Order: sequence, then C-alpha cells, then structure tokens
Amino acid sequence: RAEYLYNNYATNNNKADILTLLFPGDQNHAIGSMTRITSGAYTGCTINQGNVVDVALTSGGTTFGTNKTESFQGENVVFRKLEGKLVSCFVKGTSFKSGQGIQTGFKSIDPIAIYMNTATDGKGISGKIISSGTKVTFFASDISAVKLDGRSIPIVNSESNQVSVNVPEGTFEIQLL
Repeated sequence: RAEYLYNNYATNNNKADILTLLFPGDQNHAIGSMTRITSGAYTGCTINQGNVVDVALTSGGTTFGTNKTESFQGENVVFRKLEGKLVSCFVKGTSFKSGQGIQTGFKSIDPIAIYMNTATDGKGISGKIISSGTKVTFFASDISAVKLDGRSIPIVNSESNQVSVNVPEGTFEIQLL
C-alpha cells in the first residue's frame, strides 16, 4: 500500500521539498496508520504503529517549528518515539529538541545533518554527524562529554544537561556521554 503527501507551504522558485521514508513490511506486521500534519511552516505525517510512532516533517528550513513536545528548525526531520519516549532522530538543519523538562537534541550555528540513537546501553547517545564546521550545543540528561570517532573533543561551554563543542568539517561517528 502506498501513501503520499502534498506540501502546503510556500515554495522557493516553484521547488518543493520532499522527504521520502520507506517502511519495510510483510504479512506478519500490520501497516501503520498515517496521519497528515500541516502547519504554515512545515508539512509531514505521523505513522502510528502501536507503541511506536514515527514523525516525518519537511520545510524550507528557515523557520522554527513545534510539533507536540518537539521543536526544530530544519529542512528534514524524522524522529521515532516508543511509548512516548524519543528513540531516534534524523535532522538536516540547525536545531531539534524533544521532551519536556530535560530535553534531548541539539542547536547549531550552521546547518548539520545528524542521526542520533537515544537508546542508552551504557554507552550514551550515539549516531553520525555531517558538519561543514560549526559550533553545536547538545542537550541530554547529565551530558558531560562529546566524542567524535571515539575521541573526546574540547568543550567550549557546559551547563546543566547541555554542552557546546566545535564540530570540525567532515563526517563523524558521534557519542554523547
């Protein structure tokens, strides 16, 4: 079964931003129900699969958006929640925060592409980051260090549940401890 979305926000030069997600399936797994999300700044969908909820959003990337307990600024944002708790996210943009109280996410000076897996198996939040070289502030419970490709990088600023670092240009494995 195929589902599709139409964008309903202003486009630049008649170009539409498109985000495509593929979900594998088989006869043993029910197809999730899709609900359209519309806003003046972004469009997307929620895919409800019981305890798992996936949200995919796309926008021009220049405005700040909110969706329930998530806030973001980015062209493409995809996140998964399990029983209401953030499990993973992919963002191409300058910010993403999930949760109330102590939030998980980031804010950067320049756009980055980042995938973060929040499953804490004693190794912290991990993922991949692509950066053109920019300062990034990461938000997570009790965060105290950031590693790129297994090496700790200097902290520029540290506050309760957040640290700022300068991420150099390149593609890196990332770990938030």
